[in-house]
Amino acid sequence: MGMNLTLLSKFNLKECIELVRVMNASISDPMYIWDLDEDKIYFTRTISDAFVLLPKEDVGFEVQEMLNLTYPLDRPKIEKLMFRIANGLEHEFVMEYRLVNREGKRVWINNKGKQVTIDNGEKRVVIGRCSTSVFDTRVDKLTGLSYGLNWREDLCAVIQEGSQGYLFISDVDDLAAINAQKGREFGNKVLQEIANVLEKHLGQWNGIYRLSGDRFAVILQHANHDRAQAFYEGVREDLQAFCTLSVGAAAFNCGEERTLQELLQYAETALVEAKGHGKDMICYFSTEQYNRYLSQINLKDEIRNSIINDCEGFFVCYQPLVDGRNFSLLGAEALLRYRSPNRGLMSPGEFIMLLEKTGMICPVGKWILREALKQCLEWRKVIPDFRISVNVSYVQLNKDGFDREVLDVLEELGAPGDALTLEITESMHLRDFAKFNKIFTLWKQAGINIAVDDFGTGYSSLSYLKRLQFDVIKIDQCFVSDVTESAYNYRLISTVQELATFSNIKICLEGVETEKQLRLLNDLQPDIYQGYLFSRPVEAPVFTASFVDNGADAYADYNTKVQRFTSLDVQERMLDSHLLWNLMYDDPGYDIVHNNSENILRDLELGLWIIRMEPGVGHYEMFLDKNCAEILSASKALSPQECYKNWFEKITPECKQYVLQMVSKMINSGKIVQLEYNWQHPKAGVVRVRCVGIRAADSNGMVTLKGYHRVISNIIQSSFLDV
Repeated sequence: MGMNLTLLSKFNLKECIELVRVMNASISDPMYIWDLDEDKIYFTRTISDAFVLLPKEDVGFEVQEMLNLTYPLDRPKIEKLMFRIANGLEHEFVMEYRLVNREGKRVWINNKGKQVTIDNGEKRVVIGRCSTSVFDTRVDKLTGLSYGLNWREDLCAVIQEGSQGYLFISDVDDLAAINAQKGREFGNKVLQEIANVLEKHLGQWNGIYRLSGDRFAVILQHANHDRAQAFYEGVREDLQAFCTLSVGAAAFNCGEERTLQELLQYAETALVEAKGHGKDMICYFSTEQYNRYLSQINLKDEIRNSIINDCEGFFVCYQPLVDGRNFSLLGAEALLRYRSPNRGLMSPGEFIMLLEKTGMICPVGKWILREALKQCLEWRKVIPDFRISVNVSYVQLNKDGFDREVLDVLEELGAPGDALTLEITESMHLRDFAKFNKIFTLWKQAGINIAVDDFGTGYSSLSYLKRLQFDVIKIDQCFVSDVTESAYNYRLISTVQELATFSNIKICLEGVETEKQLRLLNDLQPDIYQGYLFSRPVEAPVFTASFVDNGADAYADYNTKVQRFTSLDVQERMLDSHLLWNLMYDDPGYDIVHNNSENILRDLELGLWIIRMEPGVGHYEMFLDKNCAEILSASKALSPQECYKNWFEKITPECKQYVLQMVSKMINSGKIVQLEYNWQHPKAGVVRVRCVGIRAADSNGMVTLKGYHRVISNIIQSSFLDV
């Protein structure tokens, strides 16, 4: 404190107070004398203006009055230290704690004092000072938490102690939206409440940090996985009225040696995973997860270098689009492929999503448009009305000037608009009809056709498609691939075909792979076919030999195929028992089931679902039939990603980890997996759900699961022994 306290030994209490008051004139922080015998505290500067105290600095404050100002969570440790000093077990008062001021805000205090005897040894006192200025750069004034300036040093010290624990890094989900909707003042209250709840469940303020606007860190010491999970669930429950948090957790001193930098990276990686799974959850770091994360970072750098070098490594494959009447060639879909210098040929599912997330799809998309049109012009020399189809992402559509960019490429190459079809994925959020119709109208005036791709995997209606002036509907392969086994799929394709014809929209059936499918689908007379039965996607030279160069052997081979396809007649279709099973031509008894299958599923409250996922990039989609959408009370306006989030987020916290484990088993075992869990129904509250699922064939490079969902809380269950 800058003075020799032994000089006060001969002064009485009143003289000491006056002397300390004089000395305090040159010090910014208030000083005090705590009379241990009378249990009173005398301040040498007015503090009653700042705190809820009567102005009686001259006569002294009762110790209990000062304790009443202390923030409740800090009070026990102060009482303990004061007890030890009063009983001669400690001789120095050194502590950081919080007082509550007149505005109800917490004020950090750094209290340093020392016990001395005065009045010739007759009285014991503690003389000290209370500083707030030392916290100006250490404590966040809004939340009262430590800034993140020294948290790495604190974490390093905790790790060196050797106890097991977890580092949590959390983000407030959608804080910007909260501020926009309810105001920044409410957003600040949310941040303060997060600080309160974290401290409540940790039991101390040490170890909690506000790193940035919406990011917090918690060092959870002496904790195993169960303790960490319980901490998270307690925090989540207490905050549910205010906000949700995404949390990444990484263990330290867990038997695996991890440097401080690695631990920070691991927690950050787990946080990215939590956000990718739909937010409002905790993800624990795993080595596999981290390797995937690093792989994505490396791939991003690799592709960025590729773009700089004129999209080196990218190439285009072409899959034929054939006439549904006579199987002649109408055109081709241009499909982007990438050959990595380090990984070799990659699946589109491994890089397309990355291109879209990073915005790199814009330069790469322009490159493939130019390459595909150049190749189309070559083929048009032989087939004048050949049309090339190129996929367009939502990122490209939202880019300012993209509509003109497409027309500029056509003009640059001298290509007519009727050489091009642009394919838009159905799951895109194209609800801004005016905006997108303006773009589509500009393109259609140039002769460009617009197709909706992957129809049936989102929630579009035909009226929606008509409003957006689409020319072609491409029905997703997941419906075509099972058409010989599913009467429902056959009816869906048939219905869409009829309605589309009425709306003057063409139908393309994707994913035709077998003659069995073709025999059945021919009866529907679609406009266009596409699938492996006609050809896999191939590079331009192979495509030319197979479909354009009539002097090539491969061209003759395809013509032989065409002759076989055109010879398929109704009698041959009738001989196929599987097709007979679906069409139900001759079995009136089964026809009853066929016509009532949807009602049966509805009456049993059983819904069907398909989940497609790319866990490595945090992309998840869920598709529901009508019954399942009703059971889950899922809006038709939800995109597949939003539909998955709606389902996953409503799994009750205690069941979430179990569901993830069972989904992993479904993916890796290849067997039918049954699981039961609690689910927060938006109308019925918490219900018990049974799901049965199995891994299906991967779709577009994505892991695909299919199964059924039903609520079992309200059904009568019995066994043989109950009868």
